[in-house]
Amino acid sequence: MKFKTYYTALTPQEKTELASNLRTSKAYLSQIAHGHRQAGFKFAVRIEEITSGLCPREDIRPDIYTPYKP
Repeated sequence: MKFKTYYTALTPQEKTELASNLRTSKAYLSQIAHGHRQAGFKFAVRIEEITSGLCPREDIRPDIYTPYKP
């Protein structure tokens, strides 16, 4: 799932909780979701972990991470 799809579907309270869990602001997450800023490579991994894999790092930073191909 794209991070923008995931993030925009959240309620304001869920966005606050996500930002808190990621130790950042809702504004920064919004900027990432809407393409105004890029998540750092470690931050992309944290988003993937916090979302239980719903937002894979490959979708957040395809320039760094490539999809796994067995």
